[in-house]
Amino acid sequence: MKGFTQKEGSDYTKTFPSVVKMTTIRVLMTIAVKKGWLLHQLNVNNVFLHGDLHEEIYMQLPLGVHSDLLGAVCKL
Repeated sequence: MKGFTQKEGSDYTKTFPSVVKMTTIRVLMTIAVKKGWLLHQLNVNNVFLHGDLHEEIYMQLPLGVHSDLLGAVCKL
């Protein structure tokens, strides 16, 4: 489903995540193995990622993401 099929009053609180095809995952994993890349999984609730921001917003690093910089944050 795509987010623009929502109906007023019935499903505005539901989100519709993008789903990647299994073929795409297999290709990415094959490339990563061939190139010796390390893969990490990160789940992101992206309900707000497609909006326009008019101010600077920062968030703490997600669990499992580490940085050598003291006090590192993510700028959205």
